Amino acid sequence: MEGWVWVPRVQGPLAPHATGFEWWLLARGYRRSTVGKRLWQLARLSGWMEREGLGTDELTLERVESFLEVHRAAGHVTFASARSMRLPLVYLGEIGAVLVPLPRLVMEGALENLLRDYRRYLT
Repeated sequence: MEGWVWVPRVQGPLAPHATGFEWWLLARGYRRSTVGKRLWQLARLSGWMEREGLGTDELTLERVESFLEVHRAAGHVTFASARSMRLPLVYLGEIGAVLVPLPRLVMEGALENLLRDYRRYLT
């Protein structure tokens, strides 16, 4: 059993989606500590979007890359790559909140290939 877990407060354009993202991660088996870290990631992205005056419909791959540049320049090394943005962007894409072209953002790895093949097998 996990002890106390810090959960950040998400403000800005992505705030309405924070609770859904939290439940989406928990439903996929992520630990509460990991969920807290991913919510922090969503909060950072949302705060940056708010400072830039962007709405969710304006989040593009180029803007995600701009966010990551600012994030790294601020000295952050956690969640500082395009691949690390996969979970929040997949969730936001699934609910129709953003239209980021995920195939360019998410590099396929061995696990993704295995899951795709298994999904194909099941169908």
